[in-house]
Amino acid sequence: MSKVIGVDIGGTKILSAIVDENGNTIKTVRVPSEGKEGRDRILYHLYQTIEELISRDIIGIGIGTAGQVDPDTGVIVTATPNLKDWAGTPLKDIIEDRFNLPTYVDNDGNVAALGEWWIGGGRGARCLLCLTIGTGIGSGIVYEGKVFRGAKGVGAELGHMSIKYDGIRCNCGGIGCIEAYASGPALMKKLQEKGRSFGNPDEIQQAAESGDRIVLEAVKEIGVLLGYAMVSFINIFNPDIILLSGGVSNLGDFLIGPVRDIVDTYALPGGRDVKIGRAVLGENAGVVGAAALVYLKGAK
Repeated sequence: MSKVIGVDIGGTKILSAIVDENGNTIKTVRVPSEGKEGRDRILYHLYQTIEELISRDIIGIGIGTAGQVDPDTGVIVTATPNLKDWAGTPLKDIIEDRFNLPTYVDNDGNVAALGEWWIGGGRGARCLLCLTIGTGIGSGIVYEGKVFRGAKGVGAELGHMSIKYDGIRCNCGGIGCIEAYASGPALMKKLQEKGRSFGNPDEIQQAAESGDRIVLEAVKEIGVLLGYAMVSFINIFNPDIILLSGGVSNLGDFLIGPVRDIVDTYALPGGRDVKIGRAVLGENAGVVGAAALVYLKGAK
């Protein structure tokens, strides 16, 4: 049975895995990415993980990375501050030259969505929309087995849809992006404004489960805003499944309930039957989706 290497590159870690053609993860390797130290350190750790996994039966390498990617050339177009000097890196050429294997590179949101469509919670969906709600809001859309990228590869940046023309300035430079209102840091800030402080989303989840009124109120507020954004997503893309992943999604029904209420009230009737739930692959979505890039020849 053929195998590929799937790689997920983030600002703090690189997760790589051998994945077979059925989507089974056989072996994983996790190393720090040292993204803030610059491109050379990122590549050093990337080589390290691939070299640990490579063998004769590996037929290709798939890579998902934070930032905007040209999927045809495999060049990193823009990068986050957590991946210093990463923009402009011809990653596909670098990896193919070093390992002599066909390599596919894409944005991490696209790759995670592809993984969920291939063997996860979105399996069989005609139109799958995935949102990763953590430090920011990443996203990916898979339509009839192909990743939706738009004309220049930035067609599914749903976290940067503006919901308030006079709103908060987002890290991207835009105004009123849903990421500025419904991401993990946005929830933390909202709770601080209400006089509550938490170290991480797990603590918020525990407080919600214990019935903390202030926490439940804050979670509902971001759920409502996220719901209004999803109404627009639904009216544009008409997905049959929407999956949420990332630390904030662990709030489960405390978050999804308000989202569902807004969707059921305001989405166009033909889109209201969309299934909204949590992704099932967890942190493996990136490596599985990256592997799927190889098996599906880039899912173009």
